[in-house]
Amino acid sequence: MKRLSASVWAVIITVVLWVLFAAVVFAQSATPSVALGWTASTTSGVTYNVYRNGVLLNTAPVSGTSFTDTTVTYGNTYVYTVRAVLSGNESASSNEIRVAFAPLGPAAPTNLGANVTP
Repeated sequence: MKRLSASVWAVIITVVLWVLFAAVVFAQSATPSVALGWTASTTSGVTYNVYRNGVLLNTAPVSGTSFTDTTVTYGNTYVYTVRAVLSGNESASSNEIRVAFAPLGPAAPTNLGANVTP
């Protein structure tokens, strides 16, 4: 059996590392989401309304300081704001946060292998 040289091992290790890097960096979830969090209002007893692109997103008042939007899709940009609500009255909007999702690419190839001949 022939032993592989150090330079051949270096090529093999480099290929494996690039495959692992690509799998981590370029992986996209089939179901994207946006997890929002904010600092609580200084007024006690408030709930919150979450707005996406100016449209109310939550169907019930949010009692905590976080909300996850699971209705986003790839290829779109979203702008979020939050308002405190007390006795049916809303505060001014929080600062805006903009989230952009690049279009979903095709499924990545898998099981890349290499045969190295020194």
